[in-house]
Formats: sequence, C-alpha cells, structure tokens
Amino acid sequence: MEVGAGAGSRTTRFMMEGVGARVIRGIDWKWGKQDGGEGHVGTVRNFESPEEVVVVWDNGTAANYRCSGPYDLRILDSSPTGVKHDGAMCDTCRQQPIFGIRWKCGECGNYDLCSTCYHGDKHNLRHRFFRITTLGSERVLLEPRRKSKKIAVRGIFPGARVVRGVDWQWEDQDGGNGRRGKVNEIQDWSAASPRSAAYVIWDNGAKNLYRVGFEGMADLKVVNDAKGGTVYRDHLPLLGEHCPGRSGSHLLQIGDQVNVDLDLEIVQSLQHGHGGWIDGMFECLGTTGTLVGIDEDHDMVVAYPSGHRWTFNPAVLTKVSSGNRSSTSAAIPSSSSLDEVGPPSLAVSSGSSRGNQAMEGPVMLVGDYARSQPTAGPSQPKPLKPHDIASGSHQQPQQQFAVGDLVQICSDRERIKILQRGHGEWAEAMTPTLCKIGRVQQIYHDNDLKVEVCGTSWTYNPSAVTKVASSDGTLQATSSGERLSALLKKLFETHVSGDVNEELVKGAANGDVQRVDECLSRTDADVNGVFAGHTALQAASQNGHLEVIRCLLRHQADVEIEDKDGDRAVHHAAFGDEPGVMELLAHVGADLNARNKRRQTALHIAVNKGHVGVVRSLLELGCHPSLQDSEGDTPLHDAISKKRDDMLTLLLDHNADIMLTNNNGFNALHNAALRGNPR
Repeated sequence: MEVGAGAGSRTTRFMMEGVGARVIRGIDWKWGKQDGGEGHVGTVRNFESPEEVVVVWDNGTAANYRCSGPYDLRILDSSPTGVKHDGAMCDTCRQQPIFGIRWKCGECGNYDLCSTCYHGDKHNLRHRFFRITTLGSERVLLEPRRKSKKIAVRGIFPGARVVRGVDWQWEDQDGGNGRRGKVNEIQDWSAASPRSAAYVIWDNGAKNLYRVGFEGMADLKVVNDAKGGTVYRDHLPLLGEHCPGRSGSHLLQIGDQVNVDLDLEIVQSLQHGHGGWIDGMFECLGTTGTLVGIDEDHDMVVAYPSGHRWTFNPAVLTKVSSGNRSSTSAAIPSSSSLDEVGPPSLAVSSGSSRGNQAMEGPVMLVGDYARSQPTAGPSQPKPLKPHDIASGSHQQPQQQFAVGDLVQICSDRERIKILQRGHGEWAEAMTPTLCKIGRVQQIYHDNDLKVEVCGTSWTYNPSAVTKVASSDGTLQATSSGERLSALLKKLFETHVSGDVNEELVKGAANGDVQRVDECLSRTDADVNGVFAGHTALQAASQNGHLEVIRCLLRHQADVEIEDKDGDRAVHHAAFGDEPGVMELLAHVGADLNARNKRRQTALHIAVNKGHVGVVRSLLELGCHPSLQDSEGDTPLHDAISKKRDDMLTLLLDHNADIMLTNNNGFNALHNAALRGNPR
C-alpha cells in the first residue's frame, strides 16, 4: 500500500526529530547487555526506516533496534533533539519553554514540570500527571509516582571516565587515541539542543565540550560510567509508539477540528515567520476551524465558517476532540494553556513573501499596515511579508529611531527571544534589561539598534523596543506619564554598586576611558575580572571603544580569555563589526584563528553576520581562510549560504580551499550548486 505524501512527510519529520534522543531499554528488549545493563543510556543516531532505529550506547556498542510493534527503547530525554513546548513553563525550576517531555499535573490547574523536576520528585507524589511527549501529541495519564518504580540511569554523566567515541573529529585534544578524561558537567551544545554535550577535562589538562546527542553524534565513549539520577522507568514513553502518521497518533492531520485558545499576545509572537497576524484573524479566537492544508513549511492552513482561510504556526493550534467543540463565540480567551497543540514547524522561510490573508477579499498594504477589505466575491489574495505585520494587539506603523532616543525594552521574555532571532540573538545576560529604559547608541544598516541599557550595550530588533523619548527630550505619548517620569529618573540616577569588576566592565562597554582608568587604579581591581559573563576587554571590543582597549592593554589585559561560549575578544570584535578593533588586537598578538565552543573563528562570525569590513581586515591580517567549524563548514561554505558574492571573492582571493567537505559531505562547489549560486 502506498503511503500518502502527507503521512510520508510526517514520518520523515518524526525521524528527523528523534535523532539525538537519549534512550534506555524498553518493554520488548531481548538483547542481553548490549546496552550495558538496565538503565544504561544511549543516543539515537539515525532511523533506518520508520520501524528500525540505530542507537550508539554510551559504552560504544552500536546496533539496530525495533521502534514499531515491538518497542525496544524508551525515551529518557528528547531535549537534545530540540523538542520544546512553547508557552509552557516548569512551575518548580521556571524553565521556559520546557524542552523534552512535558509533565502536566492532572489534579492542579495549569501546573507543569520539566523532566528533571518530575523525576526529582517535585510537587505532590500522590497526584497523577499527564505526559506530553511533543507539541500536539496524545496526553497520556499516568499513575501517581509514589506507586511507581524508580531505576538509576548510568552512562556519560558528571564523574564518568571517557575516551574518544565513534564521531570524534577533534584531532588530539584528548592527548591521543585511548587517552582518558573525566566528565565535569552536562551542558547544551547549542541553545536549541539542551543537554546534548559533555564538558570534559582530559588527563593532559585540556578542557572542552563534546557532543553527546547533538544531531545524533557520539564524540565520547564511557569506560567507567557514572550515575545520572533516577527516573520513573514505566512513565517514560516508548520510542516510536506515537510516531506522527501512525495509527493512534493524535497529532494534527487534514480534516482535524482545531481552536486557537492561547493569549492573543502569545499567538501574535508565535505567528512571526508563519504567516503573521492581521486584524481580520480575530475571528479565529475561540472559533473552531477545520485543518485543510499543510504547506511546504509545515505551517497549517485552517478554514473557518466565514469562508476565510488563515495560515498558522502549528504551535498555536489545539486539536478539538470529538464532543468537545468550542462555541463559535469570538470572545478572546484568557487561558494560555498549551494542552494539545500542533507539531512544531520545521522550517521558517527567511524573507518569505507568504503572509496571512483571508480568501474573501484582497489584503491592502498601506505602509507597514495590513487591513482586510471585504468585497462582493473572492479574489486572489496579496501576500504579506511576515515582518511587515505589527505584533501588538493593534497594528502600528513602524517606529522611527534616531541616535540618542530613549527606548523601553520589551518586558515579555519569550516574545523578545523570538524577535531577537537574526537581530543579534538573545543571551541570558540580557534578562535584566527586560522592561528597562535605555538609550540608542547606534543604528545599523539593517535598522537593528545598539542600545545602552543597565550599564551595558546590546543589539536589539527595533520591534523589541518602544520609543519613550526622542533625542531632543520630547516625550512620546504614553498612558502613564508618572510611571515614565519615574523610569527616566531611575535611568539617570548615579548607581555605584561597589563591585569594581561591574564598574570596570560597564565603563568599558560604554567607552568611558576615565571611569575604566579610575577602576584600574584601585587595589582590588582585576583587569580580567568578569561581570555579566564578560571581561572589560570583550565588552570594549564588541562596542568598538579603541581608547578603552588601549587602556586595558596597558594594564596587561589578557586578549585570549574566553567567555562561557568560548568567544574571545576577536570573536566579540567580529560580532560588533569592528575592523579597527581587530587590527589593534592583531597588533598585540591576539590569535585570529581562535575557535569558540562551536569551533567557529572570528572569520566565521564575520561572514555569518555580513560584516564585510571585518572579513577583509581578518584576511589582510593573515587569518586562516578555511578552518572548519563543528559542522565542518568553512567561511567559504557560509559565504555561499549567505549569497554574499563580495565575501566569496575576498575569500577566493586569499586562497580559500574550495575542496574541503563539511559534515554532510559537501564542498564549496556542492554548496554553491545547492544554493543556486552560479559563482
């Protein structure tokens, strides 16, 4: 029997999402001690078919196992695969969103736990919980934990002794094949793949981060395993049991009845890049629609009784079970529950012109607004660019900014994380800036803003800030003048923390040479001291403050100190688009080929950020043009992917190697063909 295209794509997507999951033996296991024994952990490497999966156990054994009908494996942790539950927060540790499996209390209203807290016996052990494996999957009601068996899990956890594994590609960092190291901590290889790497200290003194689950990779093999806590074995899902497209699946399919029952602001945030949001879509709130299509980006097309069709991020949709249809009231719901939402979209078409529109009547573009204009009959809709659609409850024209303007940072942590994608990104150190007032220091060519706020400078998407006062001091309209006055007063209050490292780093970030010099004259000052995860030199390098850098160097600042991501001053200069800083750092001997934890050089960063001045400067200063990052990509691969012919020319002029292949087996010529780049 032939499998329909929709079912095939759902199965393929499941197989992609399952790669990297951490697993233990399941209910139908009959393979002796291949895994090392009950509770020993392995990594899903790939799927041979929808029925068969390849696992590499932490002990180095690799074999095929069954994941359909007979189920050989249980999912211990799916967070390395990137599975997350947008809008859900662990009510104990406050993790948001919840990565991996979500555990929802069946007896308390809107109470969720992450896997760590669930297996760590947080909340009432007598309460029954629902297990929600992925967005939109079936909610499985479990027995209370107090009646259930716990087992210890063992493998690559803190304290384990390890050697290089099957996917090792890190030269002789470990001291040579067979040399041992000790796992210090389980960390995130990337923000989108939590708990997918181990930080190892080798016996030769070297330290670094290695993949344990990221994209199914196993850089390490355990020789003396360690305990990774205990889990409720029978509460873990069976790998493959609820694969999308299989019998028993409760994921969204064509013909399903769906609701949008999240808070309006969450819906609008999640719609960025998935068709956007316009006023006509208010009819969807609290109204049941029918899923009539799944587009090439895995976004969902829903038809409503009005005859309109709207495109949605699947994460905003809730499947309506039989006998549980909502009324067609257009009232805006107050609940932000995410009990059953659709599967996450795999792809966001960057720069796509596809946007939301109703099928009845065209959508007219007026500046940066969108309005639905009904007509007597249907007509071809005009597409809207997702980034042209305002994100507030009411459509607003795009704000105009000038250097010196006072702006207030968005207060919604999850919304700003979404808005920051491709606009400087989000860092946890930015959390104190939420809802704070800052001043615009610089406006980049792509309209992103460099804002001084809370004593440091960050890059923001202009949609993530609101102007509260112009550079000439003129206040913007606001519903609370007293509150604004208090915020402005607080902004200009002199604050002395007493922490010399804090004062030093803030002064460096702001280009205040006098303040930096004064800090360094104090006996308790450390020129390499860290505040908010960065040294003064790193902060000054990213913000281009040459005089501050010279001052720090006179006081013997270390140019090779790494932050938590492994970035050094040269990486920060590349990110900040500061070729002058790069030249100064090179002059004092900084390693221009230094790599961060993702194995990226400053050249990788400059190419990916589109900073051609830094690319030119690095190449002229003699940096290596063809080092490979953790994906095997060289700067040439990245320049082709970004379709930057100017950078491509610079790299080729400096003898970049066009034959190096990345982890997917593609060299620069393959990459150019894939990207449609004739050069």
